[in-house]
Amino acid sequence: MKLPLRPVWVLFAALTVLTGLVYPLVVTGIGKLFFPQQVAGSLLMRDGKAVGSSLISQSFSDPKYFWGRLSATAPMPNNAGASGGSNFGPTNPAAPQGVETPEGVTYYTSSPVAVTLGGTPVSVDGAALAPGFAGLFQVAIQIPESMPNGDYALVATVSGARSPATVLLTVSER
Repeated sequence: MKLPLRPVWVLFAALTVLTGLVYPLVVTGIGKLFFPQQVAGSLLMRDGKAVGSSLISQSFSDPKYFWGRLSATAPMPNNAGASGGSNFGPTNPAAPQGVETPEGVTYYTSSPVAVTLGGTPVSVDGAALAPGFAGLFQVAIQIPESMPNGDYALVATVSGARSPATVLLTVSER
C-alpha cells in the first residue's frame, strides 16, 4: 500500500506558515495596536539611551501595593542588571584549583560581586578568574562620571566576604 505524500507536505507547509509566520505577526500587530509601550519593551530612556525597563524590578514603598519579595541583588535591591543567571549548572566543571587558569576558557563568578569605591556603590560589568594566573580574579567596574578626582578605597564583596579596604584606586579625569 502506497500512501500519497502530497497531502502530508501541503499540510506541513500550511501549518508551518500559519504557526511560524501568520500567527506571530498577527499577535505582534494586535499587541502593537493595543499595547504599544509594552510591546516595545517598556524601555526607560535617559539621554537617548535605553537604561532599563519599567516592567522589571520595580521598588514599591506605598502600603497600597502588594509587596513582592525583594531581590537579593547587590549592591542595591531590585537591580535588573543582575536578573540573569550565572549559567553554572551541576554538570559544569569546577574551576581548576591551585593551577593557572587556562587560556580560552572563562570562569565567571557564580555569585554576584558588589564593589564600592570610597563607600559609593559602582556598577560591576563582570568578574572572572584571570587567565594565566592561579586564583586571581579580575573585576570590571564603571566609575561614575560624577566622581571627583582622588584616591578611593576599593572594596569588593562576594557572598558576604569583603576584601580589605587597603586597595586604593586613583580616579583622574583626562
